[in-house]
Amino acid sequence: MDSDMAVTSVWCFQCGAEYAEDVAECLECAVPTTSGRPAEAVAVGEDSEDQMAYELHEWSGQGRHVLDRLLTAESVSHAWQGATLIVREADEEQVDDLVRQAEIATMPTLSGDEQTMVYELDEYSDELRTKVADLIGAAGIAHEFDARGDLVVHEVDEDAVDAVFEKLDAVDTETYTFGPGVAGVDPTKVISDLFLTSSKLRKSPGDAKAVVQFVKNADLAEQLQLPFGFKSPDWKEILDEVSLLRDVLSGENDSEDHDVADLAEDIHDTLRPLV
Repeated sequence: MDSDMAVTSVWCFQCGAEYAEDVAECLECAVPTTSGRPAEAVAVGEDSEDQMAYELHEWSGQGRHVLDRLLTAESVSHAWQGATLIVREADEEQVDDLVRQAEIATMPTLSGDEQTMVYELDEYSDELRTKVADLIGAAGIAHEFDARGDLVVHEVDEDAVDAVFEKLDAVDTETYTFGPGVAGVDPTKVISDLFLTSSKLRKSPGDAKAVVQFVKNADLAEQLQLPFGFKSPDWKEILDEVSLLRDVLSGENDSEDHDVADLAEDIHDTLRPLV
Protein backbone atom coordinates (compact mmCIF):
# COMPACT_ATOMS: atom_id res chain seq x y z
CA MET A 1 0.00 0.00 0.00
CA ASP A 2 1.27 3.52 -0.84
CA SER A 3 2.44 5.22 2.36
CA ASP A 4 0.41 8.30 1.38
CA MET A 5 -2.72 6.11 1.43
CA ALA A 6 -2.01 4.47 4.80
CA VAL A 7 -4.66 4.96 7.45
CA THR A 8 -3.45 6.03 10.89
CA SER A 9 -5.51 5.14 13.93
CA VAL A 10 -6.23 6.89 17.21
CA TRP A 11 -7.74 5.32 20.32
CA CYS A 12 -9.92 6.13 23.28
CA PHE A 13 -7.66 5.76 26.32
CA GLN A 14 -10.64 4.74 28.50
CA CYS A 15 -12.53 2.10 26.51
CA GLY A 16 -9.88 1.22 23.92
CA ALA A 17 -12.09 1.95 20.89
CA GLU A 18 -10.10 2.49 17.70
CA TYR A 19 -10.89 5.32 15.26
CA ALA A 20 -9.56 6.92 12.10
CA GLU A 21 -6.98 9.62 12.81
CA ASP A 22 -9.40 12.51 12.16
CA VAL A 23 -11.70 11.51 15.05
CA ALA A 24 -10.87 13.84 17.93
CA GLU A 25 -13.27 12.45 20.55
CA CYS A 26 -14.46 8.98 21.50
CA LEU A 27 -18.08 8.57 20.42
CA GLU A 28 -18.83 6.40 23.47
CA CYS A 29 -16.88 8.07 26.29
CA ALA A 30 -16.81 11.68 25.05
CA VAL A 31 -13.09 12.03 25.90
CA PRO A 32 -10.26 13.14 23.57
CA THR A 33 -8.62 10.37 21.55
CA THR A 34 -4.90 9.59 21.77
CA SER A 35 -2.30 8.40 19.28
CA GLY A 36 -1.16 5.44 21.37
CA ARG A 37 -3.04 2.17 21.87
CA PRO A 38 -4.03 1.92 25.57
CA ALA A 39 -2.79 -0.95 27.71
CA GLU A 40 -5.04 -3.55 29.34
CA ALA A 41 -5.14 -3.84 33.13
CA VAL A 42 -3.46 -7.27 33.04
CA ALA A 43 -0.42 -5.65 31.42
CA VAL A 44 0.16 -3.23 34.30
CA GLY A 45 3.17 -4.55 36.22
CA GLU A 46 4.42 -8.09 36.64
CA ASP A 47 2.27 -10.95 37.94
CA SER A 48 3.95 -10.66 41.34
CA GLU A 49 3.29 -6.92 41.66
CA ASP A 50 0.22 -5.48 43.42
CA GLN A 51 -2.03 -3.03 41.62
CA MET A 52 -4.13 -0.16 42.95
CA ALA A 53 -7.08 1.80 41.54
CA TYR A 54 -7.91 5.49 41.45
CA GLU A 55 -11.65 6.17 41.15
CA LEU A 56 -11.84 9.30 38.96
CA HIS A 57 -15.52 9.17 37.94
CA GLU A 58 -16.06 12.74 39.24
CA TRP A 59 -13.32 14.13 37.00
CA SER A 60 -14.07 15.56 33.59
CA GLY A 61 -13.02 13.57 30.54
CA GLN A 62 -10.50 16.30 29.76
CA GLY A 63 -9.00 15.93 33.23
CA ARG A 64 -8.55 12.17 32.82
CA HIS A 65 -7.09 12.77 29.38
CA VAL A 66 -4.48 15.17 30.79
CA LEU A 67 -3.61 12.68 33.53
CA ASP A 68 -3.28 9.90 30.94
CA ARG A 69 -0.86 12.05 28.92
CA LEU A 70 1.19 12.86 32.05
CA LEU A 71 1.42 9.18 32.97
CA THR A 72 2.48 8.27 29.44
CA ALA A 73 5.09 11.03 29.33
CA GLU A 74 6.58 9.76 32.59
CA SER A 75 6.49 6.13 31.36
CA VAL A 76 4.24 5.08 34.25
CA SER A 77 2.60 1.72 33.48
CA HIS A 78 -1.17 2.22 33.65
CA ALA A 79 -4.52 1.20 32.23
CA TRP A 80 -8.11 2.45 32.39
CA GLN A 81 -11.33 0.62 33.22
CA GLY A 82 -13.76 3.36 32.26
CA ALA A 83 -13.08 6.22 34.70
CA THR A 84 -10.97 4.00 36.99
CA LEU A 85 -7.18 4.26 36.68
CA ILE A 86 -5.13 1.10 37.34
CA VAL A 87 -1.45 1.47 38.27
CA ARG A 88 1.26 -0.47 40.09
CA GLU A 89 1.16 -0.03 43.85
CA ALA A 90 4.88 0.69 43.67
CA ASP A 91 4.13 3.81 41.60
CA GLU A 92 1.63 5.29 44.09
CA GLU A 93 3.78 8.25 45.17
CA GLN A 94 4.57 9.28 41.59
CA VAL A 95 0.98 8.82 40.47
CA ASP A 96 -0.28 10.93 43.39
CA ASP A 97 2.01 13.73 42.24
CA LEU A 98 0.77 13.47 38.64
CA VAL A 99 -2.85 13.44 39.84
CA ARG A 100 -2.21 16.74 41.64
CA GLN A 101 -0.62 18.20 38.51
CA ALA A 102 -3.61 17.18 36.39
CA GLU A 103 -6.04 18.65 38.93
CA ILE A 104 -4.22 21.98 38.91
CA ALA A 105 -3.99 22.02 35.11
CA THR A 106 -7.55 21.12 34.20
CA MET A 107 -10.06 21.33 37.01
CA PRO A 108 -12.01 24.62 37.00
CA THR A 109 -12.17 25.90 40.57
CA LEU A 110 -14.85 27.88 42.35
CA SER A 111 -14.22 31.45 43.41
CA GLY A 112 -14.82 32.37 47.04
CA ASP A 113 -16.08 35.78 45.92
CA GLU A 114 -19.12 34.47 43.99
CA GLN A 115 -22.39 32.96 45.20
CA THR A 116 -22.75 29.24 44.62
CA MET A 117 -25.66 26.85 44.20
CA VAL A 118 -26.04 23.09 44.59
CA TYR A 119 -27.49 20.48 42.23
CA GLU A 120 -28.45 17.41 44.24
CA LEU A 121 -27.30 14.17 42.60
CA ASP A 122 -28.19 11.65 45.31
CA GLU A 123 -30.50 9.76 42.93
CA TYR A 124 -27.88 9.64 40.17
CA SER A 125 -25.90 6.47 39.48
CA ASP A 126 -22.10 6.60 39.38
CA GLU A 127 -22.31 6.35 35.61
CA LEU A 128 -24.59 9.39 35.36
CA ARG A 129 -22.40 11.39 37.74
CA THR A 130 -19.45 10.58 35.51
CA LYS A 131 -21.38 11.82 32.51
CA VAL A 132 -22.32 15.04 34.36
CA ALA A 133 -18.68 15.65 35.30
CA ASP A 134 -17.57 15.04 31.71
CA LEU A 135 -20.13 17.46 30.26
CA ILE A 136 -19.57 20.15 32.90
CA GLY A 137 -15.80 19.94 32.45
CA ALA A 138 -16.09 19.97 28.65
CA ALA A 139 -18.21 23.14 28.92
CA GLY A 140 -15.48 24.80 30.99
CA ILE A 141 -17.80 25.46 33.93
CA ALA A 142 -16.12 25.92 37.32
CA HIS A 143 -17.48 23.28 39.70
CA GLU A 144 -16.87 21.00 42.65
CA PHE A 145 -18.50 17.91 44.13
CA ASP A 146 -19.22 18.27 47.83
CA ALA A 147 -18.90 15.59 50.50
CA ARG A 148 -22.37 14.22 49.60
CA GLY A 149 -21.45 13.96 45.93
CA ASP A 150 -23.69 16.88 44.91
CA LEU A 151 -22.62 19.35 42.22
CA VAL A 152 -21.64 22.87 43.35
CA VAL A 153 -21.42 25.68 40.76
CA HIS A 154 -21.50 29.48 40.60
CA GLU A 155 -24.99 30.97 40.45
CA VAL A 156 -23.98 32.97 37.37
CA ASP A 157 -23.44 29.66 35.54
CA GLU A 158 -26.95 28.35 36.25
CA ASP A 159 -28.17 28.64 32.65
CA ALA A 160 -25.06 26.92 31.33
CA VAL A 161 -25.40 24.09 33.88
CA ASP A 162 -29.11 23.70 33.08
CA ALA A 163 -28.15 23.33 29.42
CA VAL A 164 -25.75 20.52 30.40
CA PHE A 165 -28.51 18.66 32.23
CA GLU A 166 -30.85 19.15 29.27
CA LYS A 167 -28.19 17.62 27.02
CA LEU A 168 -27.83 14.74 29.48
CA ASP A 169 -31.59 14.14 29.48
CA ALA A 170 -31.60 14.14 25.68
CA VAL A 171 -29.12 11.26 25.45
CA ASP A 172 -31.03 8.20 24.28
CA THR A 173 -29.63 5.46 26.51
CA GLU A 174 -31.27 2.37 27.87
CA THR A 175 -31.71 2.38 31.65
CA TYR A 176 -30.88 -0.69 33.71
CA THR A 177 -31.68 -1.39 37.33
CA PHE A 178 -29.03 -3.07 39.45
CA GLY A 179 -28.84 -4.20 43.06
CA PRO A 180 -28.91 -2.07 46.22
CA GLY A 181 -25.27 -2.80 47.03
CA VAL A 182 -23.73 -5.02 49.71
CA ALA A 183 -22.02 -3.38 52.68
CA GLY A 184 -18.39 -4.40 53.08
CA VAL A 185 -18.23 -6.20 49.73
CA ASP A 186 -15.60 -5.03 47.23
CA PRO A 187 -16.97 -5.34 43.65
CA THR A 188 -13.43 -5.74 42.35
CA LYS A 189 -12.94 -8.86 44.48
CA VAL A 190 -16.30 -10.31 43.37
CA ILE A 191 -15.31 -9.85 39.74
CA SER A 192 -11.87 -11.34 40.38
CA ASP A 193 -13.39 -14.38 42.14
CA LEU A 194 -15.85 -14.92 39.28
CA PHE A 195 -12.94 -14.83 36.85
CA LEU A 196 -10.91 -17.34 38.86
CA THR A 197 -13.77 -19.79 39.37
CA SER A 198 -14.90 -19.56 35.75
CA SER A 199 -11.31 -20.35 34.78
CA LYS A 200 -11.47 -23.52 36.90
CA LEU A 201 -14.90 -24.51 35.56
CA ARG A 202 -13.92 -24.17 31.91
CA LYS A 203 -11.25 -26.81 32.57
CA SER A 204 -13.05 -28.89 35.20
CA PRO A 205 -16.84 -28.42 34.98
CA GLY A 206 -17.33 -30.93 37.80
CA ASP A 207 -15.13 -29.09 40.33
CA ALA A 208 -17.58 -29.01 43.26
CA LYS A 209 -15.67 -26.37 45.21
CA ALA A 210 -15.49 -24.07 42.19
CA VAL A 211 -19.23 -24.56 41.60
CA VAL A 212 -20.09 -23.46 45.15
CA GLN A 213 -17.76 -20.47 44.96
CA PHE A 214 -19.08 -19.38 41.58
CA VAL A 215 -22.74 -19.59 42.63
CA LYS A 216 -21.97 -17.61 45.81
CA ASN A 217 -20.22 -14.83 43.90
CA ALA A 218 -22.86 -14.78 41.16
CA ASP A 219 -25.48 -14.09 43.84
CA LEU A 220 -23.30 -11.29 45.23
CA ALA A 221 -22.78 -9.78 41.77
CA GLU A 222 -26.54 -9.48 41.24
CA GLN A 223 -26.84 -7.51 44.50
CA LEU A 224 -24.12 -4.99 43.62
CA GLN A 225 -24.73 -1.47 42.43
CA LEU A 226 -23.14 -0.53 39.12
CA PRO A 227 -19.38 -0.78 39.87
CA PHE A 228 -17.15 2.26 39.30
CA GLY A 229 -15.76 2.41 35.78
CA PHE A 230 -18.47 0.23 34.20
CA LYS A 231 -21.10 1.31 31.72
CA SER A 232 -24.59 -0.02 32.37
CA PRO A 233 -24.86 -2.14 29.18
CA ASP A 234 -21.46 -3.74 29.80
CA TRP A 235 -22.27 -4.65 33.42
CA LYS A 236 -25.70 -5.94 32.36
CA GLU A 237 -24.04 -8.21 29.78
CA ILE A 238 -21.65 -9.58 32.41
CA LEU A 239 -24.53 -10.24 34.83
CA ASP A 240 -26.50 -12.03 32.11
CA GLU A 241 -23.59 -14.38 31.37
CA VAL A 242 -22.88 -14.99 35.05
CA SER A 243 -26.55 -15.58 35.91
CA LEU A 244 -26.99 -18.08 33.10
CA LEU A 245 -24.06 -20.21 34.26
CA ARG A 246 -25.21 -19.89 37.90
CA ASP A 247 -28.67 -21.16 36.92
CA VAL A 248 -27.19 -24.08 34.97
CA LEU A 249 -24.91 -25.04 37.87
CA SER A 250 -27.73 -24.82 40.42
CA GLY A 251 -30.15 -26.81 38.23
CA GLU A 252 -32.54 -23.91 37.66
CA ASN A 253 -31.77 -24.10 33.94
CA ASP A 254 -31.30 -27.70 32.78
CA SER A 255 -31.40 -27.02 29.05
CA GLU A 256 -29.16 -29.38 27.09
CA ASP A 257 -28.23 -26.44 24.89
CA HIS A 258 -25.94 -25.06 27.62
CA ASP A 259 -22.54 -26.60 28.31
CA VAL A 260 -20.87 -25.58 31.58
CA ALA A 261 -17.37 -25.50 30.10
CA ASP A 262 -18.46 -23.32 27.18
CA LEU A 263 -20.38 -20.89 29.40
CA ALA A 264 -17.43 -20.66 31.79
CA GLU A 265 -15.11 -20.03 28.83
CA ASP A 266 -17.30 -17.12 27.70
CA ILE A 267 -17.27 -15.55 31.17
CA HIS A 268 -13.52 -16.08 31.52
CA ASP A 269 -12.92 -14.28 28.20
CA THR A 270 -15.29 -11.44 29.12
CA LEU A 271 -13.72 -10.81 32.53
CA ARG A 272 -10.10 -11.34 31.57
CA PRO A 273 -9.47 -7.67 30.51
CA LEU A 274 -11.01 -6.48 33.78
CA VAL A 275 -8.84 -8.31 36.31
